[in-house]
Amino acid sequence: MPPPDRKLTLTVVTPSLNHGAFIGAAVDSAQLSDAYGFEHIVVDADSTDETHAVLRARPRLNLVIRPELDSHQALNHALELAQGDVIGFLNADDRYEPGVLDKVMAHFQANPATMSLCGVIRVFTEENGQESLVELFGHCGPDDMPLELTFGNPGFNSWFFRRSLLQQLGGFREQYRFGADRDLLLRAAAIAPPVALPALTYHYRMHQGSRTMDPRGTNREAMIRDHLAMIADEMDEVWTGNPKMRLMLTRWDALERFKLFVRAVRFGIGSIPATAMGTPWRHLPAGLLLRRRWLKILRSGGQVRDV
Repeated sequence: MPPPDRKLTLTVVTPSLNHGAFIGAAVDSAQLSDAYGFEHIVVDADSTDETHAVLRARPRLNLVIRPELDSHQALNHALELAQGDVIGFLNADDRYEPGVLDKVMAHFQANPATMSLCGVIRVFTEENGQESLVELFGHCGPDDMPLELTFGNPGFNSWFFRRSLLQQLGGFREQYRFGADRDLLLRAAAIAPPVALPALTYHYRMHQGSRTMDPRGTNREAMIRDHLAMIADEMDEVWTGNPKMRLMLTRWDALERFKLFVRAVRFGIGSIPATAMGTPWRHLPAGLLLRRRWLKILRSGGQVRDV
């Protein structure tokens, strides 16, 4: 932990591949006052569009070109290079709210015990230069954070972490192609409870081509399968001594397996996946109620507590 009189530094990490239409606005949104040290690492998978020209026109960036790395491998590589006391993760097609990085750093500076925090999320679409709001919500307080991290959408990119915590966690577990973000959040929460910052922090762009925010749900089944593998690992390795959280994970597992069953029926898959047939049906009603509870929180704009 740095001495309390030393100003903290921030590293923002961005993985990139062929998002030249958006990445200029993304990296320009990562602005921090001179009160704190700052670096921005972009790990690009050798984009073939205008991405490189956009990034090289911004010499303050640390551009690393690694075509052999997938997105989470790129994030782990950036973590090896990062020098900041605090780490944030910015997608190439999203952006930060103006001024929010100073608010984030001021909280970490004033609260040495805070290991992670998360801010309010805005989801939007854009057509012909006009943005339309899809959702606006804050994160849950400590009582409902386990629900958000399982049945909800924790909006990983609205989170910031002390680098020491990420080092303790060993970064992202790369076997989860779509679930590594959520897995890291669950493991982080097992070490120290996060703080919810009541300030608009992150703007998610919903568009075709996004890995996780594609309105067509292109990768939905792959996400479900990632979640099922992750739940098993979390139960065995992280939450072994927490019966309440293990029950939450068991009910989430039932719901995810049920989703696979429904997809098989809806889309006419020839045989029901074995993982769906293994659904612990007795836990499904409670899982559906927990999902309903999360949706109610989401519709109310989330729950945040002052910091």
